[in-house]
This record gives sequence, C-alpha cells and structure tokens, in this order.
Amino acid sequence: MSRFDKIDLYDLPSDLSEEECLAQDTVARFVDQDVLPIIGECFAEHRVPSELAPKMGALGLLGANLSGYGCAGLNQTSYGLICQELERGTARYVASCPFKAAL
Repeated sequence: MSRFDKIDLYDLPSDLSEEECLAQDTVARFVDQDVLPIIGECFAEHRVPSELAPKMGALGLLGANLSGYGCAGLNQTSYGLICQELERGTARYVASCPFKAAL
C-alpha cells in the first residue's frame, strides 16, 4: 500500500510551518516503512502492534504535544498532523497511544 496522494483544493501545506511539515513527513515515512507492512497481519491476528511503541517513542510521537519530561512540545497543528498520518496506517493505534496525551 502506498501513501495516499490526497487532493488538496485549498493548498493547506502552504499554511504550515517548517516544523509542522517536518512532523507530518516524518510520521508519513514511519507509517509507510514500519506500520503498513505489518498492519494487515496484525489485523488478521487481532493484535495491536506493540512492537511499534518503542519506535514511536524514539520519534517523539508519544506525548508529542506536551512540554517537559522529555516530550517534544509540538503545537496542536503538528499533533493533529501526526495523528492524521498515524490513522492512515491504523486507527486502532491512534486511539490507543498518542491521544492519551491530549486528555
């Protein structure tokens, strides 16, 4: 499965900061390289791919919108872009991991 080439009638990336674009591109690569190749098998086995959690942590995705405690302190737009890209790989993982930081 390849990255979805979405039609963007509003040219939204032109309104994003360099940091926001970098966050989105980083997570898009992670989803393409690490999530999509295994997610079908995980779905068939009825399991959450827990092996992705350390990789997500290394990328700074866990608690990405929080400051302190080693968290990235990204803005809410970056956080939303991160979640959007993760959901492209699997909505289940988005629901179980990074959204907890927003509570």
